[in-house]
Amino acid sequence: MNDLEVRQLRYFVAVAEELHFGRAAERLGMAQPPLSRTIRDLERQLGVTLFERTTRQVKLTGAGEVLLRDARTALEAVTAAAHRARHAGSASPRLRIALKADIDGGLLPQILDAYGTDPAALPPPNWSSEVSAISPRHCATASPMWRSCSAPWMTEVWTVNRC
Repeated sequence: MNDLEVRQLRYFVAVAEELHFGRAAERLGMAQPPLSRTIRDLERQLGVTLFERTTRQVKLTGAGEVLLRDARTALEAVTAAAHRARHAGSASPRLRIALKADIDGGLLPQILDAYGTDPAALPPPNWSSEVSAISPRHCATASPMWRSCSAPWMTEVWTVNRC
């Protein structure tokens, strides 16, 4: 069977990023021998050498560099698919908006109103977890081209990034 497993890709990426089997095994929370065996099996399965190994160093081969690029993309896609599947059936989709309180231009109440949310019904923020959750992968961001614009057509002048 030539199908690659997610586990194999995760292990490969860890070794490729660490360039050290021991550190990669530690990062993955496993012993080094099964990690080495999995990488050897992956190389055999693909019919290519992914790493040049010496007693002093581990380096990616050309095939390893190609697989690393594609493996990262594949793992991101698997993670995103799992995330979307988990949230597909939720009764109320979550919208995260990150903006500085002093420059929202009074738009936050309008945004909440557009989503049918009563600001008083929102739970108080847990700032430590909320701030750590702000990232391009977890936040739909919108930035107005003209902050003072509050016309009904303002949605047309916003630049919206949805990740």
